[in-house]
Amino acid sequence: MFLNFKIKNFLSIKDENIIDFSINESQKIDNTSEKVLKSFVNKIGCIVGPNASGKTNILRAFVTFATFIENSYDMKKIQIAPHFFHRDENTSFSCEFIEKDIQYQYSIVLNNMKIIQEKLRKLNSQTNRYNDVYSRDNLSVKTSNDIEINSADLVRLSDNITCFSFLKKLNYFKQKNIEINSFAEILSNVELFHFFGTAKPVILSMLEIAEQLDKDKDLIAKLSKELNNIDTGIDNIFVVETKQKIEDDNNGLVSEKMAKVLGTVHKDNEKEAKIPIIDASDGTQHYIDLFIKVNNILNRGGILIADEIENSLHVDLVERILNLFMKKETNPNNAQILFTTHNPWFLQYLTKTQIFIVEKEHQNTEVFRLDDIKSVRNDENYFMKYITGEYDGKPKIRG
Repeated sequence: MFLNFKIKNFLSIKDENIIDFSINESQKIDNTSEKVLKSFVNKIGCIVGPNASGKTNILRAFVTFATFIENSYDMKKIQIAPHFFHRDENTSFSCEFIEKDIQYQYSIVLNNMKIIQEKLRKLNSQTNRYNDVYSRDNLSVKTSNDIEINSADLVRLSDNITCFSFLKKLNYFKQKNIEINSFAEILSNVELFHFFGTAKPVILSMLEIAEQLDKDKDLIAKLSKELNNIDTGIDNIFVVETKQKIEDDNNGLVSEKMAKVLGTVHKDNEKEAKIPIIDASDGTQHYIDLFIKVNNILNRGGILIADEIENSLHVDLVERILNLFMKKETNPNNAQILFTTHNPWFLQYLTKTQIFIVEKEHQNTEVFRLDDIKSVRNDENYFMKYITGEYDGKPKIRG
């Protein structure tokens, strides 16, 4: 579970901001938080605020950070975009997290896509202090006693490859029996434009889901039951392989290849119709995409980063998804979800430590947790007070 995440100088975020999942024991109100080691950790975090305030950029920061840490050794080049008014200044990320009953702290500082500093630390349960697993200044790496890096391997480390990715991919962590998968266990619907160009249409997600479902018949049955339960009119889903036409944007040539696609079955008494998923509503397609991600994260633990979770979905369906994270029987691995929304209706289901309000002042994104406002009580109607402007975080409309 992630305890917190800090960002500085990334996209619209200039000053250091924190998303803090950790709470003290007196703040635990219901089963939406969990005690892990000595910490109490929220399983849900909700970000609200005006359009263009930087909500999505906070999620992008989290996903960019995790992708860079975990995969930079293989990807070689991952772009980190600083604030547009401070392009020459350092960008920094850090987090604390718990995995396999061990608490870690990771931090990294970058400038112009070059790693300046990096550190992984492990909490000593006896002294309650962090000890370095490794520390790095530019290309100089200092490791703890149990990790000895072969000099022939060290030449592979460059200034845009994290030491974490380097040590993990080359199996050095196994010397210390360190198994950290937290950064790999992050699922997201956030598009990282810096890596992939334009946003991915939901139909492409349907093709990826078809590949996954084709290998998991139990998941097909589970998804079919869910779609039937939420009144989509779909009785069943299936995977079929068919020819797909692919057009080359450069020369206009059209080719065909075989691809697995989703189909849906609709029934009315004895009549049956099979309809391709592309003809389903946007809401149905988005719910399938979201449900698959939720199912994956609940089964293995980790965190789901969901931008505009209510996109094309009825409020009851979003509530249904959030309930899966709240209940111990559906979330035995303490999976977490961090989501943005433009629908403050969901605030009434949350505690004040699970609500983050985002504003933009002088082109800088600022985020605060609702309990930072000392006068906010546990029994307030957060939905009503937010929409009436008592917490700020609303667009300032003029004219």
